[in-house]
Amino acid sequence: MNAKGCLTLYFSILALSFILPIMFLLVSEFGYVFEYVDLSPWDYQKLIAVDADMTLVDEEGEGSKVVVTERLTFDVHQSSEDDLCYELWRDLIEQEVDGLRLDYTVLSVSQVMEDGSLKEFRECTDYEWDNYEVEELTGTWYHSQGPYSKISDRYEAVFFYVDGIYRDKVTFEITYEMHNVALKYDDCSDLYLTLYAESPIKDLEVYTAEIHIPEKDMPKQGNFEYYTYGTDKNGFNLIESYGFTVKPGYYTFIITLLPPDLEFSPYNLYLEFELVAFGEDKHIFTDNARNNDYTYYDALDEIRYDAAVEKNKPSSYMALKTVLLILLGIFSTVTLVKTFTTKKRMKAQHIFYEPTEEIDIYTGIPSDMDPNFAAALVFSKGKAPKDDAGIYSALLLSLARKDYVDITEYGADDAMLTLKNPLNGGDSIMPAEPLSESEILYYNLLSRHADNNQILMSTLQSRISRDYENTATFEDNIKKAITNIGVNGGYIQKADFTQLKDQLLKKAKTYKNLAIIFLIVVNLISFHTRMDLCFGGYFIYGFTCLICSIYLYATAKNYVLLTQAGANEYAKWKGLYNYLKSEGLVTDSNIATMPIWERYFIYATAFGIPTKVIKALGIKCPEVINGPVGYYNNYDSVFHNSYVRGGRIHTSSRRVGRAVRSGARFHRASATSRGYTGGGRSWSSYGGGGS
Repeated sequence: MNAKGCLTLYFSILALSFILPIMFLLVSEFGYVFEYVDLSPWDYQKLIAVDADMTLVDEEGEGSKVVVTERLTFDVHQSSEDDLCYELWRDLIEQEVDGLRLDYTVLSVSQVMEDGSLKEFRECTDYEWDNYEVEELTGTWYHSQGPYSKISDRYEAVFFYVDGIYRDKVTFEITYEMHNVALKYDDCSDLYLTLYAESPIKDLEVYTAEIHIPEKDMPKQGNFEYYTYGTDKNGFNLIESYGFTVKPGYYTFIITLLPPDLEFSPYNLYLEFELVAFGEDKHIFTDNARNNDYTYYDALDEIRYDAAVEKNKPSSYMALKTVLLILLGIFSTVTLVKTFTTKKRMKAQHIFYEPTEEIDIYTGIPSDMDPNFAAALVFSKGKAPKDDAGIYSALLLSLARKDYVDITEYGADDAMLTLKNPLNGGDSIMPAEPLSESEILYYNLLSRHADNNQILMSTLQSRISRDYENTATFEDNIKKAITNIGVNGGYIQKADFTQLKDQLLKKAKTYKNLAIIFLIVVNLISFHTRMDLCFGGYFIYGFTCLICSIYLYATAKNYVLLTQAGANEYAKWKGLYNYLKSEGLVTDSNIATMPIWERYFIYATAFGIPTKVIKALGIKCPEVINGPVGYYNNYDSVFHNSYVRGGRIHTSSRRVGRAVRSGARFHRASATSRGYTGGGRSWSSYGGGGS
C-alpha cells in the first residue's frame, strides 16, 4: 500500500474510532428499550412511577419479612394499533444470601381506574407468552416463582394481563411479601432492601416509598444506622419520622425521588436501603428471623466497612481517574517525542543514502539483475506482494529466455520443462548468458526432480512438497540469495538491510493496535464502570498512538540501509516498476524490439504485475502475441507459448510456491518436534416492563 492509501486507511480508522464509541454509548444509554420491545423498535412499555408502602413484620410463625404494596404506573406506547400490548410485569428479586433464599408471595393485583377505584384481577395458573392466548387471559395475573435462570429465561416476576393497550398510561396496585429480607448476625441485624434496579430504572420519573418499622422492633437512637445506595449521587436523601408519626405504631423512613434525583450511570442502576441494628437492640427486628450460615458470626464491622467503601467510591475513583489521566498524558507526551525524534536518532546511528538522481520513470532495463533481488530491491521501501509466485515464475521465464530451459505446453493446464543441462555437463551447447544465484538455485531444483532432464510442472509441485529437507534448504537459500547478491554487489550496507524499517513497521502496528484498544475497547468497557472514559484520558492516549502509527507507517520506508550504489540502483528499478505499471508502456513508441519486451515481462512477473506487459504487447505487437514462432537472438520468444501468455505459468508457479512453503514448514515442524522436551456478598436487582 502506498503512502496515500496508508493515510486513507488510517484516517478511516480515525473516523471509526469517533463513530463506534459514540454509537455504543448511545445504545448503552437508550438500548435498554430493546429489552422489552415486541415487534417494533418503536414499541415500549415503561414503568415510569413507583409508589411503595413497605412494612416490616417480625412475628412468631411469620419469620422476618416485609409486606409491600406498590402502585406502578406504566407508559405504554405501541407503534401500531394492530400490535397492542397485552402483558405487563414487575420483576421480583430472587437471590440466595448467606444460605437463605429471598423469595416472594404475591397476594393481590388490581388495576387502579381513573376514578381511583380498584379493579381486582384474578390469579391464573398458566404463564403464557403467545399474544393470542394472552388476550383470553385479560384481567388475570400470574406469579412466576422461578427458580431464577437467566439462561432459561426463567425468573420470579408478577405478570398481569390487560385488555389490549395502544397508547396509554395505566396504574396497577400489587401486594406481595418479601421473605428473609432481615438477616441476624451475632453482633447485629441487617435489613437490606433493593427497592428498584436494572436498566429500566432509567425510565423512572418518580419514586416514592415509606418503609415502616413497628415501634416495638425499632432500635433506639444510637443503636442503629442506615445507608442508601444508587443513583449518580451514590445514594439519596430520606426523612425519618423522628418526633412525628406517619403511620400509628410505626417508625417510618420516607423516600421521595424526583427527576433530579433519578440520574443513573451504568454502574449504579439501583435504589437500595439498608438498616443495621446493634448494641442492646442488635436483634430487635430479627427475633423471629431464621438462622443463616453466619448467624453466630460478627458482621457489623464488615457491614460498616462495605458501607464506607461504597460511600467513598466517587472520591476514590475521582482520584484514581485523575492519576490515570496524568499518567496517560505523560505516556502520550513521551510516545510523541520518541516517535517524532525517530529521524534524528536514526541518522545519528546510521547513514541513509539518497539517489544521486531522482527517477520517477525508467524505460530501460537498469542491469541484468537477478529477478529475485530486483523484486526485493523494488519493495525494500514498500510492501511486497503477499504472493511469492511471481518470483518462481520470473526465475523460470529467465531460465527460458537464457536458453537453459524449454517450456512446452502439455495438455490444458500443464507444461513440460526440458533442461538443456549446461550446469552438469552433457552434450548441450553452453548458453551465452550466465545465471544469477537465484536462477542457479531454481535450475538445480528442477535438475534434482527431473527425469532425463524433463519434468512436468504438476510433477515438480508434487515432488517438491514431499522432499521436505531439501525444499526447506531451497527456501532458505532463495532468501539468502537476496543478501548475498546485495552484499557482494555493494548494494546494501548489511545483510539485514531492512531491519530498521521492519522494526518501525512492527512498532507502528503495535501503536495501531493500542489505538484501537484504547479508543474503542477500553472506552467501551470502562463506560460501564466508575473508570468511565477517564476524563478523556483513553481518547488522548488512543489518538496519540494512532498519530504515531500513521507517522511511522509513512516514514519507515526512509530507513533502509542501502549503499550509494544501492540507492542509485533502487531509483532505477523503482522507476522501471512505475513504468511497467503505467500506461506509458503502451504509448511509448521507442520500444520496439522483442528482447526488451521479454525482459520487461520477466521483471514485471517478479514484481507481480505481468498482465500489464501482456496487455501492452498485445496492443503494440499483435503479430508477436498471436503469430507463429518468431526468432530473436537465435531463441524462441517466450511470448509465443500460450501457457505463458495466458497466465497459466503463474498459476502453476503459485502451486510450486505453496509446495515449497508447505514442504519447508513440515520439515521445520518435524525438526522442532524431534527436539522437544516436555515437563511438565451480592444482591440481584429487578425492574418492570411489558410486551
